[in-house]
Amino acid sequence: VPAALRSERPRTATLAERMEFHRMPAVSIAVVNGARLEWARAYGVRHARGTDTVTPRTVFQGGSLAKPVVALAALRLVERGLLSLDGDVNPRLTSWTIPPNDAWQPRVSLRQLLSHTSGLTVAVYPGYRRDDVMPTLRQVLHGARPARSEPVRVELIPGVQYRYSSGAYVVLQQLLMDVTGLPFTELMRELVLGPLGMRRSTFEQPLPARRWRFAASGHRSGAQPLPGKWFVYPETAQGGLWTTPSDLARFVLALQRAKAGRSNPVLSTGMATEMLSPQADRDIGLGLFLEGAPEHRRFGHVGGNEGFSSRLTAYCDIGMGAVVMTNSQHDLLIKEVLAAIAAEYVWPGYGQEDAAGSAADPSLLERYVGDYVLPPGTGIRVTREGGLLYLATADQAAIALYQTSAARFVAKVVNAEVVFQFAHGELTGLTVEQAGRRMTAKRLG
Repeated sequence: VPAALRSERPRTATLAERMEFHRMPAVSIAVVNGARLEWARAYGVRHARGTDTVTPRTVFQGGSLAKPVVALAALRLVERGLLSLDGDVNPRLTSWTIPPNDAWQPRVSLRQLLSHTSGLTVAVYPGYRRDDVMPTLRQVLHGARPARSEPVRVELIPGVQYRYSSGAYVVLQQLLMDVTGLPFTELMRELVLGPLGMRRSTFEQPLPARRWRFAASGHRSGAQPLPGKWFVYPETAQGGLWTTPSDLARFVLALQRAKAGRSNPVLSTGMATEMLSPQADRDIGLGLFLEGAPEHRRFGHVGGNEGFSSRLTAYCDIGMGAVVMTNSQHDLLIKEVLAAIAAEYVWPGYGQEDAAGSAADPSLLERYVGDYVLPPGTGIRVTREGGLLYLATADQAAIALYQTSAARFVAKVVNAEVVFQFAHGELTGLTVEQAGRRMTAKRLG
């Protein structure tokens, strides 16, 4: 039986069938309903070549799901009077400061760091193999070896426009340590993980050996295990959280309760409302993205470290939501699972957005435009029109690509995915994945 095109209406299938179709080793799910954690379940194995099954207690790398958790810690320090949302962060930075551009010294606020409006560079960080030499945080900020990323610098006028910046959260990591005088893992445990009862979660990078038996291994698409099982992210605040869907559901519930004026251990109602209010020129709050119509507004984030994909989505004013985490970079199953949960629990307004991806930020898409070549010589051209990328070969009309994560796109009119590849922060090529086969094209020029 041929697989349905992604542009067609989905067929009913079991989770096991969809996991087999996507070659997904494991998926872990937590559902919030009625303002409580209603259930949490896990399916599959920690490692594709093993038999050790996952449980709801198995930890996964959350990728950028770290960002809203760190944002919550920063806002707690604002409420304690240690930080200001709109003051310049440079006077509070003591170990490193945002450098001037020639004679011009940019002024960057905490609000801008949290809402991706700081104008700072570095959209994503590639991570390091476990046997690599790890850079210090200041080496990452300076872009000095052994760091593999560019320096974090202001490249746009702060406060004017949205542009996704993981580098901003590395600055935030240094800021929180400088203000509190605590190591990052310790301050996150004190400010967020401990008060919310997120007992399985940690920001320790690399993951200590005592925790390895609770950790899922990462996989590339097609259930290909990562070398060393997972990568290390010294840029911890932007992507270094190990966690479970249940623990992230506790984060969701605390934010929902704070927004509703109910008792919670972390934020006031006013600060929770600020966190979930649109900033600048995008539907983004402070550390969280916002989606849906105002009467059914949701908050959430996606995560996509090497070998792991995840997504959190929940309602601002209704005690509903879900967290889905997987140990594969293939994230289409996450969308299917969330669509099924939304249908079962009758989530208001969910699904009115395109569940297979929609138009993305044009400024972020421009980096992918160019010519590529597949062996032995098939040319591929990627172009951009507005908020969409298009892929064309010499004898075919261009096909629209819809973004599903930072570097992953789906072609809905065929069963194909396009994943752009980076090495040392530079775009080197793309892979086309279809019918279980993965083909790599090198970027030209």
